[in-house]
Amino acid sequence: MPQARYNDEHNTPQLDAALHPLLAEFGGRWALSGDGRTLLGSFHFLSFKAAWGFMDAIAQQCMVVNHHPSWENVCGVPRRVLPSRCI
Repeated sequence: MPQARYNDEHNTPQLDAALHPLLAEFGGRWALSGDGRTLLGSFHFLSFKAAWGFMDAIAQQCMVVNHHPSWENVCGVPRRVLPSRCI
């Protein structure tokens, strides 16, 4: 498993403790990228329209907290990328 890499101003032990249960290896839904700087998550829906609705709902919350993740939606499978600056 790659080692998580954070910006210098973060509390690494505290972030590691919060990150651990989110990772798929430990029952979560996220994977850590090979360089340890990004969380990757895929969500499977029955249709592109349902996936788009999910992304729209998340987008509304992202606007509230001024968060700007990277998204893609291919054949009803949204993939969300969270760089370490967002973690």
